[in-house]
Amino acid sequence: MPQEIAAKRYAKALFEIGLEKKGVEALKGELLKFKEFSQSGHFDFLNNPIFSVEEKKSVLETFYSKEKPSLDFKNFLDLLVEEKRIPIITEIFDCFVELADEHLGEEKAVVYSAVKLSSDQMEDLKSVLSKIRGKKVKIENILDEKLLGGLRVEVGSFVYDSSVKGFLEKFLALG
Repeated sequence: MPQEIAAKRYAKALFEIGLEKKGVEALKGELLKFKEFSQSGHFDFLNNPIFSVEEKKSVLETFYSKEKPSLDFKNFLDLLVEEKRIPIITEIFDCFVELADEHLGEEKAVVYSAVKLSSDQMEDLKSVLSKIRGKKVKIENILDEKLLGGLRVEVGSFVYDSSVKGFLEKFLALG
């Protein structure tokens, strides 16, 4: 629980910097680039207490030279390393993205389907959900063969289940 509170505080601080400098969307992009960088094996190194702050910052320099992030984002990452907050970086990023999406009027929808949706189907679904929600909706399609057919859509606190599995579960609950 204390880590969750710390993650929210760091995310909020970065978000407020973005608001102040009108760069929320740019910071969100930098976060996503860093997330890709850290997932390519660098997270384990940055998270390892055996390595010094200086060694960790030298790894960050690799990211800095390749991606050319803003000074604010560099300072933020350096602070996370210095304060030994790298273990909660995923939670910080998730909290920041949530704040940024709300500010930018965007929302994420997770669409579960038995088969991969085509790009036309994704666009149609995105259009419908955007109209319903009154926000720009980004869609992530996750394959779930257990659904047998149909879709299960989760966006915000809204869940729409038109899957065969959901229908069968409701039908069996009646009996």
